Amino acid sequence: GGEAMTGLAYFGLLMLGSFILGLPFDVYGTFVLEERFGFNKTTPYTFVKDRLKGAALGVLLGAPLLYVVLWFFISAGPLAWLWVFVTITAFQLVLVFLMPALILPLFLEMDPLPEGTALVTNKMGRDYPDFLSGRFFYRDGEDGDGLPVWSTTDRRFQGAAQGAKLTVRRSGGQWALVDGETVYASLAQPSADPAAGGRLEW
Repeated sequence: GGEAMTGLAYFGLLMLGSFILGLPFDVYGTFVLEERFGFNKTTPYTFVKDRLKGAALGVLLGAPLLYVVLWFFISAGPLAWLWVFVTITAFQLVLVFLMPALILPLFLEMDPLPEGTALVTNKMGRDYPDFLSGRFFYRDGEDGDGLPVWSTTDRRFQGAAQGAKLTVRRSGGQWALVDGETVYASLAQPSADPAAGGRLEW
């Protein structure tokens, strides 16, 4: 037990040092780089709160797991690796179920998707930029011809101006994925009708 506690204290100091050294880079990435391109939605209060929550979770979940791992390597002999493998695998399986129910809500607002939401994916080998894949589009009224329009302002890694929209709309008898005047993809009939929600595979 004493050796395991010594190892736990050692790793705790390493993690604390890593956190302190990495904090200026986290601040710069969030409040300078992300802010420059219009991606930042984090306030200083939220930033500090999330870091404290992450540290608390690390202590509550990580410290006991690390203690058990160290204890196995100290006490379990040649089969220590097997017990560690089983323990970590079981821990990860438990986290799969705890993550959406208990952990993610600590950091994110888990809101149900509204009706008329479509997920655009690229699983048919279509030749358009990867950043268009995996986007949620929301019903956004109608175009000038009275046809429904779905749009999103989610443009991660694009560096686009705030408020710019990617849009799914009917155009010339086809569904089109457009950005202003640029048509990224068009399809006579996607795999699902956005009006019903679901997945659109271009």
